[in-house]
Amino acid sequence: MLRRTTILLLLLTLLSAPLLAQEAQDTVVQNDGAQTVGEIIKETLKEVQLSLGQGVKTAVPRERIKEIVYDRKPSRYDDGVQKYNNGQHDLAVEAMEAVVKESDRGGRKIFNQHALFYLANSHAALGKYAEALQGVNRLLADFPDGLYFVDAWTLLARVNLAKGDTAAAMDVPKKAAAAAKNLGLPEDQLLAVDLIAGQALEAKGDFPAAIAAYKSVAGKAARVPRVQSLAKLGQGRCMVKAGQNPAEAESFFNDLAGKAEEPNILAGAYNGLGQCFLAKFEKNQDKDALHRALLSFMRGVVLYTPGRDDDGSEHAASLYGAGYCFEREREAKSGEQKDLWRTRAKQLYMQCVSRYAGHPAAAQAEERLKRLQ
Repeated sequence: MLRRTTILLLLLTLLSAPLLAQEAQDTVVQNDGAQTVGEIIKETLKEVQLSLGQGVKTAVPRERIKEIVYDRKPSRYDDGVQKYNNGQHDLAVEAMEAVVKESDRGGRKIFNQHALFYLANSHAALGKYAEALQGVNRLLADFPDGLYFVDAWTLLARVNLAKGDTAAAMDVPKKAAAAAKNLGLPEDQLLAVDLIAGQALEAKGDFPAAIAAYKSVAGKAARVPRVQSLAKLGQGRCMVKAGQNPAEAESFFNDLAGKAEEPNILAGAYNGLGQCFLAKFEKNQDKDALHRALLSFMRGVVLYTPGRDDDGSEHAASLYGAGYCFEREREAKSGEQKDLWRTRAKQLYMQCVSRYAGHPAAAQAEERLKRLQ
């Protein structure tokens, strides 16, 4: 009897061993090559917190992190990220909804943050604003100091503007700034929140006020190059839209194109240059300016496609701008070339509509497509 009891205890010990080792083994790779391996239990703008087992915990500051390799990802997670990056937002929604369900039913909660971010952005891209608001509000409620703090507040303003609720959109910058201060976020994140005011005013069409807001942020962000570049992009865009001093705007964009490294800022700089060249063409019918505009927009189409945390706004603008340039260049063509330029314009417009249905550029592309039928 004693021997049978001993065997049973041994079997139970062996069976329980895998259960004791259920903690994920995520890897946080730092800029200096050092690695921290453990289960990520929380991701914020400031740091990544890990459990190293046996009650030991540690945190790695966000600015030191080069890469995170996740273990035990939800089954549809990678598929959803791929679909999102490919602009297949309907399929990304399907996959990320499955990730949220899996996490809610006992899976790893940290993936809810990523899934909700992708869900809200995909719904917005599809023009499903009620669903986008539901997703972004849950993201802010469940992860108030999360990795996507700035992106979530920015999306909240953009979606409210898209659905015509200007009052709610204009209220977002104040709420975001208050939340950022309450969390004690670092200077760069507070400045990034300040950008939301400029973006909301720009989307509203109040370009002088938007220029002033962007200029204020750029002046304060000398030690935060990325935020300063985004502020200058916004300032230049609004100058072009308001028809103010195109030469100065062109200088802004040329400077950014020469210094920037991030794809979305480079795309924005070349989109801005494209708009400047288009303005010259519209004013003087300068065919060389039209061709330079086309080359500028095509850089954004081909070279600077959106990355993981990019909502694709600049890529959408590149697709529309390049399509419009092909359409206008078509006017000077004849025969087969005229048909070819028409086909190219249609392809770019259709890609813009299919990938970014909720973006203003997609609505413009849809209108141009009707003219080309």
